Amino acid sequence: MREKEKIGQWIEQATQAVSTGDLVTALRLLHRAHRASPADRDLLLAITHVYIRLGNHALAEDALERILVNAPEDGECWMLLGQVEKEQGRPYRALEAFQKAWDQGYHPGDAAAELAVMYGSVGNGAAAERFAHLALRHKPKQWEPHRLLGDQLLERGRVADAADQYQKGIDCGAPSEDLQPLVERAREEVEESRSVFEQLQNQIAEKPTDRELQMQLCIQQVRCGEMDAALETVTNSSQQASTDARLAELRSRVLFELERYEESIEEFQRASHWEPKEYWLDDLMQRVERRAGTVEERAAEYKRRLSKGSPEAWKSLNLALALYRIPKYEEAKAALDQALTKWSENGDLHKLLGDTLDAMGKSEESLAAYQRALSLDPENADFLNSLGNAYFRMGKLEDARQAYRKALTLNAAFDWPHHNLALIHLERADNESAVREARMALEANAHYIAARNTLAVALLRLRRFDECERECLRILEEEEDDAAYVNLANVYDEKGEDTKAEESYKKAIELNPEHPANYQEYGIFLSRRGRHREAQKAFSRALRLEPKSASVRSYMGIDLLDQGKVTSALRLLEKAVRLDPQLSVAWHNLGLAHLRAKQHERALAAYKRASELDAGFAPTLNDLGCVYEELERWDEAAVAYRKALSIDANDGIALQNLANLYFRKPIGTLVTKQEALDCLKRSLVTVHDVRRLKWALRRLEKLSAE
Repeated sequence: MREKEKIGQWIEQATQAVSTGDLVTALRLLHRAHRASPADRDLLLAITHVYIRLGNHALAEDALERILVNAPEDGECWMLLGQVEKEQGRPYRALEAFQKAWDQGYHPGDAAAELAVMYGSVGNGAAAERFAHLALRHKPKQWEPHRLLGDQLLERGRVADAADQYQKGIDCGAPSEDLQPLVERAREEVEESRSVFEQLQNQIAEKPTDRELQMQLCIQQVRCGEMDAALETVTNSSQQASTDARLAELRSRVLFELERYEESIEEFQRASHWEPKEYWLDDLMQRVERRAGTVEERAAEYKRRLSKGSPEAWKSLNLALALYRIPKYEEAKAALDQALTKWSENGDLHKLLGDTLDAMGKSEESLAAYQRALSLDPENADFLNSLGNAYFRMGKLEDARQAYRKALTLNAAFDWPHHNLALIHLERADNESAVREARMALEANAHYIAARNTLAVALLRLRRFDECERECLRILEEEEDDAAYVNLANVYDEKGEDTKAEESYKKAIELNPEHPANYQEYGIFLSRRGRHREAQKAFSRALRLEPKSASVRSYMGIDLLDQGKVTSALRLLEKAVRLDPQLSVAWHNLGLAHLRAKQHERALAAYKRASELDAGFAPTLNDLGCVYEELERWDEAAVAYRKALSIDANDGIALQNLANLYFRKPIGTLVTKQEALDCLKRSLVTVHDVRRLKWALRRLEKLSAE
């Protein structure tokens, strides 16, 4: 106790020394306290702050790293470390530290602002702009993001809009000496552009068909912030010269700035017919995909292009890439076939052909294209990942796993194979391994939304609901994502928070009304609550979007079964297994329907098939045990229940079913009394159905009285 009092006195004296500016004395007192309590994180952090004020960034860095060795998820320390690295002129190390702070969710507005500044300093304008927008979403009154956005707009020729961003920065508290000169200079340029603008209008009045003048006018209109007028100018000019690649390119850029991304791509497609420009392809596609919210990584896949070839082949390649993204896969394949007549030995093109065939649903042809790409470049991790995807979609999970593992031996920091391995583990019900691989994918790319959603699914299956909820909310802090809302709804469903769950399902549907899985999940939620009419409506909507869905029919059949419509349910479920004989949940639900219909042998066959397809699904094994009981095959029932509990030790229904076998004749031969007692007690924690709880309590009372 006396030592604690001494530490308290030293800290108090150090605080007073800091307040009077005597930092050396404060540091000496804090070190004394730290020697007495070396595990105290707050003391080390206080020492760090004093070092920073003294300008000794090297020692501050050392103190922070000592904290982070024991607390790698300390977002505050990562943030401080980033600032220390920035002061020492180490932008990439600062970026890494700020990224860690962002990943830990520490003051996301400040972390995003720091990341925006650092990305801007290393010349990554796209990332700087993205984090600037994220920073303003979290803290709208920051001035640094406005400065960065202004710089990006200025780089793209939008001078008036850049001036507006700089002015917003001043309004948010930026030092006027920093941004006021930029505002004034930008406004001077705008005035010059307006003068040029007027001169061009006069010249165009004399030469209305001069395309060069019209293009210059469009550029000046963009500089002055008159985007709609710029679009009208370039559109009118394009109508006069429909085959001018430069006009199409300019119009595509204006459409991009107006965030009309689909039209921007179409205009680029027109330009690519007449004048192939690879640099323009990369620039436009990366921006369009990043800003429009499509798969950001696609652009990087095709960056490595051929260094030589005929103009006709280049046109075909550029056109194929544009068509792939729109998407118009049949036309893209035709363009690729034409390009391959010139570049048959290029792995990149065969890889793109594989992607296109895969999107067309031609699995075998897609696999052959990826294998051809790998034969040309066997050490390409990207090709191996795509080959793994092809195997995965064909149900060849072991082949897929080997391809992903080989890709990771070539590039251990490749995020996609880690995520794909996580998906394989989910398929095999190895949820802990899925969590591990998904986290590794996120270590490689903290903003990989699909990987974070996969992590959330695995955590949900492990019933780690709070962790799952945190991951979903973290996704939604970054962007609106329907899959994250569905996962979040499932968490709330499990927690019994029905209102929140329903709101999240509806939000997912609102965000992506064309995704059948969103309606299916909402239908399952409604069905479990006895809202059968609404559930059937949701399932019907899903079927309209995906008419051959076995999954939707499977859950629709269970809803009919819950309404007592056994014959209709059986008919629907039998169609589901015909449509997709590999869908384990359809066989499981068919087994349940046969069980309700007292068709025990058929139920047994359906459950066995479901178990073969998904050996890690505990409810199937539990229901299999019920069928064995109906057939009076008691030993096999006990085996099935125990196997279900080996997969999910907290399955309350399986616990009660196993305990109930104790009372089968001859009593106590299948399950011991102690085992039955343990099962019943554990079920009281995991079962929420009132009738089952009362049943368990009665059984416990009976066993205790024996």
